[in-house]
Formats: sequence, structure tokens, C-alpha cells
Amino acid sequence: MDIFIQISYSQIAKSTIKRGLNISTYYSIKIFLFLSVTKDLPILMS
Repeated sequence: MDIFIQISYSQIAKSTIKRGLNISTYYSIKIFLFLSVTKDLPILMS
């Protein structure tokens, strides 16, 4: 029983960590794209 709880807990932890990494990667890509676009905006505007 204890082993099963540990396995399910580690599965939950893994999926949570994976989801957190996906979210942080998604936002860092969004921020990077936003910064690169705003950096090029003055060039595009002129």
C-alpha cells in the first residue's frame, strides 16, 4: 500500500513538474518573442 502511494505521488509530482516547465517555457518564449518584436518595431516604423 505504501509503495503504491509513493508511486502515485511520484507520478503526480512528475506531471506537475512537467506542466510547470511547459508553462515557464511557454511564457519565456512569449516574452522573448514580444521583446524581439518590440526591439524591431522602431526599425519597422521608420
